[in-house]
Amino acid sequence: MSLTIRGLFSLLAVAPDSRFNHELSQQAAKNAEAIDQVWRAMLLPAQNGGPASGSLYHLLTSLGLYLAVGTLILFIVQWARNLINNDLERPLTDLIWPIVIMALLAHQGYLLAQTTIGIRYAIHSVNNGLLEILDQSLKVEARLADMYNYRTLEEAIDDIRHECDPIVSDMEKLKGCKQQSEIKLNQLADEFNSLNRNGQEHTYYNAGQQKIAAARIALTHTPNLADPIPRPSPRDRALEKISASLLNLGQAFQRTLESCMVITAILGPLAVGASLTPFGTKPLFAWLSAFLGLGLAKLSYNLLVAIAISSFYVAGEQNFLFQDLVNGALNPLVAFGVASGGGKAIFESLISASPVLRLRNYGNDLVPNAVSGLSNSNPSSK
Repeated sequence: MSLTIRGLFSLLAVAPDSRFNHELSQQAAKNAEAIDQVWRAMLLPAQNGGPASGSLYHLLTSLGLYLAVGTLILFIVQWARNLINNDLERPLTDLIWPIVIMALLAHQGYLLAQTTIGIRYAIHSVNNGLLEILDQSLKVEARLADMYNYRTLEEAIDDIRHECDPIVSDMEKLKGCKQQSEIKLNQLADEFNSLNRNGQEHTYYNAGQQKIAAARIALTHTPNLADPIPRPSPRDRALEKISASLLNLGQAFQRTLESCMVITAILGPLAVGASLTPFGTKPLFAWLSAFLGLGLAKLSYNLLVAIAISSFYVAGEQNFLFQDLVNGALNPLVAFGVASGGGKAIFESLISASPVLRLRNYGNDLVPNAVSGLSNSNPSSK
């Protein structure tokens, strides 16, 4: 599995030779490969010498160049004004911006694409490093495997117990069906027992043994044909659908984050091209803050999921609807809130840490000078 995408659903990809989590292992690998293909299609051609003419990144880079030329005119006007006013400090420090902008957009955005991919690699490296530390300290992958294996066992046992329900008129056929169900249950129990790590018992392993024992009792009982057929209640079906929907919300959140990172990356040339304007804050820093904010959202979500999984495991929580509500709905909201505040803090720190930006606030220093001039000319002030 690619290390570029890891989170709740890639953490499920443990022990890929297991029947219980093999499907999720394959799905996590497919998701990672799909996102990597999108990045390669959008940015890697630019990194390797420029995308083909007519591609989206090539088009946005050309548009960014036009924006850079347009804003360069405003930049030159303001630069010449400061030069005429004998303010040499500002023109000399501001000259770095045209050089940086043109270097990023040159060769169809080669340097900008390479920088963007480097930022993405750094974000995922930090994310993967955090997950490795959490796994060592909280044993997240192993605990999540235990919880998911129990959940899979519970669903499989329900299917086995109800597969003979359609037989309502033939007792011999019903007995034969139950015998086949017992064989399936024994195979399922053997596979579940083989997944127990080092023979150590834990809450979900013990709960699984109880489920298996209850299913064996139900299958050995031969009911009369006149007995009512036990069927899942509408409430149980509704809860299963709600739980599946909540689980899909968490996966959708991660996929949306990756899609937003791709969109933010390909919009980079526009932000760079508009950064020569002498008024207001620079779009380049807003673009960089958005990119880092999305990485912070992914990092926060994985951290929240790891903490939630460990707390559920220690508490022996078997209400999977509650778990799906936390991991699928609440954790994305909290991660989004953390990323919003963090992205704003990053943006403000980039502005405050840049002396060049402080020198660019031309309009702000005119008002204090005018006010001081008026106060000096006021007779009442003397």
